[in-house]
Amino acid sequence: MKKLNKLVVATMAAILFASNLASGVQAYSIDNTYKLADNEGSAYKTSNNYIILHDVGTESKAWENASYLKRAWLSTQSYVQYYVGDGGKVFAGGAEGYQAWGAGAVANAGSPVQIELAHTYDKVQFAKDYAAYVNLARNSAIKYGIPLTLDGNGRGIKTHLWVTNNIWGNHTDPYDYLARFGVTKQKLAHDLQTGLP
Repeated sequence: MKKLNKLVVATMAAILFASNLASGVQAYSIDNTYKLADNEGSAYKTSNNYIILHDVGTESKAWENASYLKRAWLSTQSYVQYYVGDGGKVFAGGAEGYQAWGAGAVANAGSPVQIELAHTYDKVQFAKDYAAYVNLARNSAIKYGIPLTLDGNGRGIKTHLWVTNNIWGNHTDPYDYLARFGVTKQKLAHDLQTGLP
């Protein structure tokens, strides 16, 4: 009987551990310091077709991008919902579920969340940034009922490169930046499926 009890307890512990992993790890918290006010940004709601992944394209910090676009969203006609970087930090920008101005009118209208990844040359910092980026994208997709598939047909998580190739534009992010640290499209697709600790 004691062996059976131990087996039951061990099995239950394994199931609880696995279910915690499967539910996705949130390796980030959201800083609202630079979030757009209710009267800032687009007033148009989105459909729930895409989560769009970007990188900022220049060597800069996440807080710098979030701060700049908080001040200049109207004059630059650009902002997204989240800016990730600076050691795994997440800064809020525009409101989720409302159009951001990050990937052209059609993509913006279909994406409740767009995410920018800041640049670094530090491998340790990148690992933290990447984990937050992946988990935020994954959790956002789950929240909005969007498939966890990367750059496929139909609804799913899309890169700005996918938007360029399938809708409009000339951006190729984030693959070039991710490649700096050995992250391939296949690895990104896998990590979005499983989440990162």
